[in-house]
Amino acid sequence: MRRADREVTDRKQLEEILQACHAVHIGAQDGDGMFVVPMNYGFHLEGDRLTLYVHSAQEGRKIAAFRAGGTVAFEMDGQHALRTADTACGHSYTYRSIMGSGPIRELTGREEKRAALGRIMEHMTGKSGWDMPDASLDRTADTFARLLAGAAPASGDAARDRALGQLLYHVGRWIYLVDAWDDLADDRRTGSYNPISARFGGETEANRDYLRTTLRHSLNLARSAAALLELGHWRETVENILFLGLPMVEELVFTGRWKAVNQHNRRQNP
Repeated sequence: MRRADREVTDRKQLEEILQACHAVHIGAQDGDGMFVVPMNYGFHLEGDRLTLYVHSAQEGRKIAAFRAGGTVAFEMDGQHALRTADTACGHSYTYRSIMGSGPIRELTGREEKRAALGRIMEHMTGKSGWDMPDASLDRTADTFARLLAGAAPASGDAARDRALGQLLYHVGRWIYLVDAWDDLADDRRTGSYNPISARFGGETEANRDYLRTTLRHSLNLARSAAALLELGHWRETVENILFLGLPMVEELVFTGRWKAVNQHNRRQNP
């Protein structure tokens, strides 16, 4: 870097930055050109060797580029602060960041997948020892997500169709899992199938944080896909839904207030 005096080389400081950041921006390249995606991550720092772990859907531009191998670039930053002055040119901005590049590969072994997911969950939640059963919520959520993604009409623009499909896929996954949590008590009472009960059995409450983390992961992927689309006058509406509406619904559902609020709104707007 140009300002060598500002380079962070101390291991403790590097680990502080890794702990403080929650998203890493990964730059990759495919036949359509270069692109950057923000992703949640876990990490392992040993000596001067840093390994980052990220989780992705099994389809889309990002995973296709990652599977092609090669080198990717990455960047994360945090602790932003504006330094003011009496003149415009005197203003400055401070932050701490880590940048680099390296090979990327897909983990295929069951145990290395569990270990990687464990590191991601530990970094995002501050808790370790997560149970990683073989049964996956995505085996059922994926079906509904694919149905919603399939509703996107083809435009002939491959990049646009891929981004719209990913936006609808991750919103569909989010809807399916939030609805499953909302229906949990009713499904237990009636003996109906519920994917969350099927996954966690009698330990659903203990895995509340895990489920909310995977919901936020889906929302982040949906937001990344939306950022790639030319939405015109719809952008404000779409971003309002992704950044305000859906997180608000999630909070109401997981605090047990969604049904009451929904019923109140129906009475107010018959």
